[in-house]
Amino acid sequence: MTHWLFRIDADGYHAGPLYFLMYVCSGAYLLFSMIAILRSRRNLLRSELIGLLAIQVPLLLGNILRALYPRFLIMNTFCLLSILIIFLSFQNPEFFLAERGYVYNMKALQAILLERTQRKIPCRILGFAVQNYTEHREFFGSARMDEAMGRINRYLATEYRGLTAFYLRNGCYALLGSGSTDLDALTARLEQRFAEPWKTRDGELPLKLSFVQADTEQLSCSADRLANTLRISLNEAVNGSRIAGRRMLSDSLGAIEQRLDIRHCLEKALEEDALEVFLQPIVESETGRWIAAEALVRIRNEAGGLIPPEQFISLAEHEGQIVKLGEQVLSKVCAFIQAHDLAGLGLSWINVNLSPMQFLSQQIPERFSEILARWGVSPRQLHLEITEQSLTDFSLLRTQINSLHGKGFEFALDDYGSGYSNLIRVMQYPFSHIKIDMEVVQNYCREQSPLLPALIQVFKQMNFSVTAEGIETKEMADALRRIGCDYFQGFYFSRPVPMEEFLSMKA
Repeated sequence: MTHWLFRIDADGYHAGPLYFLMYVCSGAYLLFSMIAILRSRRNLLRSELIGLLAIQVPLLLGNILRALYPRFLIMNTFCLLSILIIFLSFQNPEFFLAERGYVYNMKALQAILLERTQRKIPCRILGFAVQNYTEHREFFGSARMDEAMGRINRYLATEYRGLTAFYLRNGCYALLGSGSTDLDALTARLEQRFAEPWKTRDGELPLKLSFVQADTEQLSCSADRLANTLRISLNEAVNGSRIAGRRMLSDSLGAIEQRLDIRHCLEKALEEDALEVFLQPIVESETGRWIAAEALVRIRNEAGGLIPPEQFISLAEHEGQIVKLGEQVLSKVCAFIQAHDLAGLGLSWINVNLSPMQFLSQQIPERFSEILARWGVSPRQLHLEITEQSLTDFSLLRTQINSLHGKGFEFALDDYGSGYSNLIRVMQYPFSHIKIDMEVVQNYCREQSPLLPALIQVFKQMNFSVTAEGIETKEMADALRRIGCDYFQGFYFSRPVPMEEFLSMKA
């Protein structure tokens, strides 16, 4: 032995001439691990980030005490403490158990699928969802449904011991078996059991299932994508957006993968503030002059193409991202107004669309006012559009609209004629503009029904200005001008275009 690093003799433990290299190596490990943790922090859960940072503390403390007391072998104690933190942060079995016990959760499914796909072990999955799960919770009560879910968990864990059972939340389950598992027989067995009601302390619950079958040998996708696709497919079955019954995951894989890609593009656009705002002119009917514009949000896919708004707007609402999206759009519109004098452009205002889901945020009036104040924009330069379908007996919606109106915002009712609102309900909101839905406009141009002219005159008597949407030809514009529409909007004048192109068209 050279004893360059350390030596142990009858007198105990002694440092060698190159013992300082131990501290150099330890310090380099701590430094580079901290850099790696901080660089990857956006991809980590908060609990995972805290766990990784906590691992460094015993190692740092151990090195400090080793330097203070070099003759004591205490470093291994701190290394074991770090290993214990790793276990509790990442390997704790409770992290992989469903809330009601007996079966595993979504995180466990992703981990097992990752291991099996990496080792190229074929497996088959039977996913199944309780039909009308949300309605059942409302009708039978949360406590009763939770008890039923717990009984189902126990049934799966005890009756299907050759398989691995998972509860994916919201009434969705999965059974994972080998590549030879007979999914049809398994489906029939579950259907037979669920043909009988589930007994709880407060009575019986009749529950029916929808099924999704998957064979990893037939699916060429990652473990994470497979698990998420299965979850989305089951959630669609729960929410009734697909026909109940049996289907193969491969049948819906393409559509669900497209949805996951759109979700990724939406999250990336929101994170990088890369939303694009297009403008479509609103034209004064008598003069043909561009009097205003409507702001329309756009995002792009990985190839740079535009994603249709009906695909990502509904996704943003469902994923709880619509508030952030709306605030970013408003901020970009305000930045445009601040950089380009609207009066100099010949414009009086810009319309910004609001989703009814945005009004679930109690802070929306204050947040909108803060954004306008940041850019030095007057609320009179903005008109907020609410679709007719939003006008339900939703007291929070009415309260929020009145609060925004009190702060100086003008409101326009969009797509009038596409829903079921009556004039009494319209009068309950502080609207100043009514936008007639394009289908109503096109139907009038085809049939010349007297209903629309009479309706427009009623609106004019109520001091609403009226915009006709969907104007595609000169003949349509002439017809709507004759019956009293104040403004036009449609492809005849311009499609929605990027802000820069809009400016060049105005020049």
